[in-house]
Amino acid sequence: MTLPRSVFKFVDRGFSKTLLLVPGWAADHRVFAELDLEFNYLLPVKCIAGDFVKECVAAMDGAKIDKVSVCGWSLGGFLACDLFKAFPRRIKELILVGMRDKYEVRQLSEVRAYLDKSRSGYLYKFYAECFSENEKDLLSWFKASLIKSYLREMDHGILLEGLDYLEHARLDTESLSEAKVRFIHGSGDRIAPVEALARVLDRLPAATFTLIEGAGHMPFLRAGFREALSGR
Repeated sequence: MTLPRSVFKFVDRGFSKTLLLVPGWAADHRVFAELDLEFNYLLPVKCIAGDFVKECVAAMDGAKIDKVSVCGWSLGGFLACDLFKAFPRRIKELILVGMRDKYEVRQLSEVRAYLDKSRSGYLYKFYAECFSENEKDLLSWFKASLIKSYLREMDHGILLEGLDYLEHARLDTESLSEAKVRFIHGSGDRIAPVEALARVLDRLPAATFTLIEGAGHMPFLRAGFREALSGR
């Protein structure tokens, strides 16, 4: 019997709706710890692309959840789209944060080389680049709350698996044509520059788009994210 590699937990916060929060590369569910949204949460405690969809649906069934909204950040946005493509009836809407249509193979190869040379050194640099120049307070929070444990705990093999997944991941707009899709992006995102999203929005005219001014690659940490999510 093969044990699942993706593991989920349901957090009942007393709401009628549930939000699946899918983290990006080199992060986990703890990156969403400061979010206080009007949803119950379904969180991947371990998130591995290979069995994410299957185990997510099993977790939904186990918690007796018929449908979820999905907030996928960065790599997690691609996984959210995979879930919709496989089980569209189970998804109320997709909220794609810090997304781009694809990552370049050359760029990912460079990341692999940096990881092999100095895993901790590269990760520290990557996390810093997730914040814009005017987010020094959020970067300080990240350093105080998460960076030590992330540098210690992020498994090298799983990081490489994530890069392998991203090498083939594409934002398939045709498969999303029947989905309710919202994009939320930071204007100062250096990992997924907002300009790279323009061609995606052209192919999904029904999708909504919210730009959080001054935010970097983690706009969900900004105070304006709650308002963007609620549409206010």
